[in-house]
Amino acid sequence: MLAINLPCFHHIPRDVLTLTVATRPQNLQDGMNRFLKTLEITFRRDTESYRPRINKRDSIKDIEQKKSGQFFFIDEP
Repeated sequence: MLAINLPCFHHIPRDVLTLTVATRPQNLQDGMNRFLKTLEITFRRDTESYRPRINKRDSIKDIEQKKSGQFFFIDEP
């Protein structure tokens, strides 16, 4: 299992300036879920090659993952 901690950055628009806020470092799963949620993108792992794949927008898998809050999976092959 890969052990990586990463910070997430959020941009908060203001009248003239954009405020950037960093979160505390999070594990890979939580950090990627938070990041991909802001982009509205979900990933799945290909069943044959085990490579990560981006789900098509509004596909059944995309909708299911967004409802469950799981935008990113790091399952080992």
